[in-house]
Amino acid sequence: MSGYNLEFRAQLKSNLWEQLAEIFRNSPMSGRTAADLKDAFENSTIQCFAFSKGKLIGCGRALSDEVYQAVLYDIVVHQDFRNNGAGTAIVKNLINRIKAKNIILYAVPGVEAFYGTLGFKKLKTAMGYFRSSLGDAHMGYIEL
Repeated sequence: MSGYNLEFRAQLKSNLWEQLAEIFRNSPMSGRTAADLKDAFENSTIQCFAFSKGKLIGCGRALSDEVYQAVLYDIVVHQDFRNNGAGTAIVKNLINRIKAKNIILYAVPGVEAFYGTLGFKKLKTAMGYFRSSLGDAHMGYIEL
C-alpha cells in the first residue's frame, strides 16, 4: 500500500482542474488543458482522484460498458508522490469499482513492467486508430 495516507474522491471540485493539468504537465502526458481534462473525466464512467493531506496528487479514469469491457486511461501521479504506491492505489481503486469482466489499459510507453505487477498482460490483437499517427509513433505509442 501507499506510503501516504490517501483519500479517494469520485469527483473533482471545479477549482482543482488547473492543479490536475499541472500534474499532467509534469508527466509524460503533458499538453492537456484543464478544460479538456474536465471534459474527458466528466464523460468517463468512473473517475478517481487521489489526495494526500488534502492535496490533489493523482488520478485515473475508466470507460466501461459495465458488462464486458472497460478501459483505464490517464493514470498519473504528482512527481513528488511517485514510486511509493500511489499509482498502485489509484489503479486498484478503479479496478475495484469496475463491474466489467475485462479491463484494458492505455498507458504511456515504458510502464509495462509496473502494470504487469498489477496483473495486466500484453495484448496480441489490440489495434488503434490514431488521427495523429506520426506524433503517436514518435512518442512510442504505435508502430508505423
